[in-house]
Amino acid sequence: MKRFVLLSAALGAMAFAGGSQVSGTGAAADANRPGADAAVTVDRPMAQPAVQASATAGGTYDRQYQAALDTPWVSNPNNVTSANQGTIRRGDRVYFSGDVRSDATWQQAKLPDGSIHYVHPSDFRSAP
Repeated sequence: MKRFVLLSAALGAMAFAGGSQVSGTGAAADANRPGADAAVTVDRPMAQPAVQASATAGGTYDRQYQAALDTPWVSNPNNVTSANQGTIRRGDRVYFSGDVRSDATWQQAKLPDGSIHYVHPSDFRSAP
């Protein structure tokens, strides 16, 4: 009886190991798998909508606001590359021209260094 159990266990292990070795282009298990040319969906950042609110560069930047968090600035919201963007640190002050629009994705502001770029106005609070 002991031999029968050992023999059955050995045959079962061989059958299990042998079954997992079957592969190839004609195998039944491969029939429902996608091929190497299957389409893959990749998450990509959504394009930002065009500027909804803008101010002219020659405007008067007289509304002082303070960054509530580290937030990005860009030179051109329709062409965001590492060459024309940076970060405004939490607590830094910027100046907006006219009203700060809450519905704007990007709005021009004068940064602490005096340059004028686009920022997310929702990331700023009125400076005390």
